[in-house]
Amino acid sequence: MANIRPIDLLLLDSIFDMNSGYVLNFSDRTMAQFFAEELNINIDDPAYRKEGTSKAKRLRYFLKTADAPTAVRTLNAPWEYREALRQQAQREETVANAHGRLLELINRIQGGPRREQAPAAHAFDRVKATQLRESLTETYLLEAKWHGTPIGNAELHAFHGKVEQKAAWTRGLFISQSGFTEDGLYAFGRGKRVICMDGLDLL
Repeated sequence: MANIRPIDLLLLDSIFDMNSGYVLNFSDRTMAQFFAEELNINIDDPAYRKEGTSKAKRLRYFLKTADAPTAVRTLNAPWEYREALRQQAQREETVANAHGRLLELINRIQGGPRREQAPAAHAFDRVKATQLRESLTETYLLEAKWHGTPIGNAELHAFHGKVEQKAAWTRGLFISQSGFTEDGLYAFGRGKRVICMDGLDLL
């Protein structure tokens, strides 16, 4: 089984809005349709009603009893649906580091190694600065902050949204005199179109 712990269920309750028995904006019909079409799963099966009949209770029980690969697929599909809804409504993320924490859970379910602590901002960003100097053929959107506190998820998320509205070859350069939070680097430091540079890189 996937070995979903009670603390994991608390996280999933927050991410998928399950605290009141619901799951995202699904009705019973649309949830059954989603699980059938996206995952080939009959979430209405009586076997998943052993802890209650609400959508949230059925999903929790399913995750606790599913094998690891099935649990991972079942976490990824609603996440993609959630993000499509959030972006369509242009809503800000309300769960701190939601995607990063979900990926940590998926990694543990898959038996992967525990993620190491984020590297220091200046060490990571100097690599990115080198990439910047070697990529002069690309277009860059620049934003600089001279605040006294490190830049976190919210500011980087807003900047990333601006970059995404530009041409596909556009990259973003975010300069922060006071560096970045670990959550910010995890969320936007890898695999994104945003380069993070702190004050040490300007010396």
